[in-house]
Amino acid sequence: AAALRPAVSTPTLSPVPPESPAPRRPWSRAGPAERAVVMTPMSEAPAAGSRPPSELAHSSPPPRAASAASSGPAERPPQFLSLRTACCARPFCGARVRINNDGALPFNEEGRLEVKRRAKGGSLRMDVEAVPRYLLPNCQSEIVEEYGPFEPADINISLTCSVWVYYIPSEEGGDGEDADAEPEDCTVWLAIDRDQVPEEAQAVRGTLLCPGAGAPRLDLDGSSMGPFDLRPARPLPAAKAEGDPLCLLASLAFRLEAPEEHVFRARDPSPLAERCEALGGCELQRLMSCPVVIGFFCPTPRPPLYFKVPKYRWEQEELAELRVRLQKDAASAIKKGDMTAVRAMLVRGLVLHPAEVELAHGIRGSFVDLAAWNERAGAAVELMDLADQQSVGLGQELARASRHAVFWAVRHNFLALLRDLLARGAAPAQADEVAGSALRLAVEQSRPDAAAMLLAAGAWRGEGEKELVLNLLRDRRLLMPVEPGSGRGLGSPEDEARERLVAVAMQALPAQEIAMAIAAC
Repeated sequence: AAALRPAVSTPTLSPVPPESPAPRRPWSRAGPAERAVVMTPMSEAPAAGSRPPSELAHSSPPPRAASAASSGPAERPPQFLSLRTACCARPFCGARVRINNDGALPFNEEGRLEVKRRAKGGSLRMDVEAVPRYLLPNCQSEIVEEYGPFEPADINISLTCSVWVYYIPSEEGGDGEDADAEPEDCTVWLAIDRDQVPEEAQAVRGTLLCPGAGAPRLDLDGSSMGPFDLRPARPLPAAKAEGDPLCLLASLAFRLEAPEEHVFRARDPSPLAERCEALGGCELQRLMSCPVVIGFFCPTPRPPLYFKVPKYRWEQEELAELRVRLQKDAASAIKKGDMTAVRAMLVRGLVLHPAEVELAHGIRGSFVDLAAWNERAGAAVELMDLADQQSVGLGQELARASRHAVFWAVRHNFLALLRDLLARGAAPAQADEVAGSALRLAVEQSRPDAAAMLLAAGAWRGEGEKELVLNLLRDRRLLMPVEPGSGRGLGSPEDEARERLVAVAMQALPAQEIAMAIAAC
C-alpha cells in the first residue's frame, strides 16, 4: 500500500522570527492604527502562491464582519392619533386629548396629533376633552388602544353620527273664538343629542333615506325616536379643502306617514343641504347647538264649499270677502311651499288670475312672483300648471302678468323656472330698481345659461343699459373659454354653456358690437 501511494511533496516552511509587539498595558485595547486594514493595489499585490505564510496568517478579516458591525436597529415609523367625524371625516374643532394622564394636547387643523412610539410597543390611555360623550365611541371619554413597534401608523378615533327623529304635536284649539280657526302644523325635528328631545315629543313612522351610507334606507316603525346610526358605505379620506364632498347629513331625505287627518310636507330645499352648500364644513357640529326642523305635519284641508250664483247684494259682498280670505290663505301657503293646501283652495273657489298680493316692503305682484320671491321655484311652476288646468291659456296669462319672477329666477339661478316663464311669454326685460335688469344681473353673476335664455327671448331689445352689459361681457370673458390653469377667475367654466351663449349672442347682438366684445376678450 505504501508503494502504491503517490508521492506528495511537502513544502518546507522556514521559521519566521516573531515580531516584538509594542509594549502596552494588559487592560488597554488596540488603537485605531493597529485595527486599520492596509489596502494594496492589485498591480503591486504578489501572486497568491508567492505570498509567505506569515502574511497569510495575518490577513484582514472578511468585509462582512465590518458591515455587520456597522448596521444598526431598524428605524421606527412615526405614530399619529386622529380624531374625525364619521359623517364626513372632518376634524372636530377645539378637541383636546390627555395621553397617559399627561397634559391636554390639541389636535392640529387636520385633526391629527403625533404621539411617541415606544421601542417594544405599548398602550395609549387617552382621555378626550371638549367633545360631547354622546359622539365618542360607546359614549366613553376614556379610550385605550394597543400599538406595536411598527404598527399601526395611525390610530383613528371616529366620532359617531347618530340622529333622533321626532315630531311635536300642535296644541288643540279651545272653545272660544279660535275654535273654528285652522289647526296649526306639527313640526318634525332632527337632533343628535337625546337631551335635545322634549318630553312631549313623539316618534314618527316612515322611511329615512341617506344615499352614500352603509344602510341607505332606515325604516321608522313609530316605536322609537332613535338613535339611528349613520355611517358611510366606505371609509372616507380626511377632508381638508372646500372642494371635499358634502357632509353625509346633507343628503338626508324623509318619507314619513302623517298622523290621522294630516299630511307630511318636507322643507324644500332641505335645511341640511342648504347649510352645507352655503357654509360647508360638518353639519354634525352645527346640530350640537340646536336641532333642525325638517318638515311639517299639516292638517288635511277642510272639505270644499260650493256656492250658488249670488243673487242679492249681500251675497255678492260675502262672496267677495270669501275670495279675499282665500287669496290671503293661498299667499300664506305659497310662502311655505304647501301646494296641497293651494289645490284644496282651488276647489273652494280660489282664482289664480287676476290676483295681486303683497310681496314685501309694499311691492306687489302675482302668485308666481310671490313664489319666486320666497325661493319656491317648484311652487311657481306648479301654479302655472294649475292655472292651465283651471282654464285653457290661464297659465300663460299668469306668466305674462308676473313683474318680478324672471328677475328672481335669474338671481337664484332657477333655470327651470326661467325657461318655463319665458316659454309662456313672461317679459324677459324685467328689472329691479337697485340691481338693474335681469340680463345685467345674469352677466354680472357669470351665468351664461341664464343670459343665453334672456337674449333668445328678446331681452336685448328692452335692455336700458346696453353699453354696461357689453362691458360686463368683456370683463367677465363670457364669450371666451376659461384658459386651463388660470385659477378660479371669472367667466364660464363650462364650454357647452359658453357655446350656447356665443351662438345666441351672434344672433341677438349687433355684429359690430359682438365682434368688439370678442376682440376685447
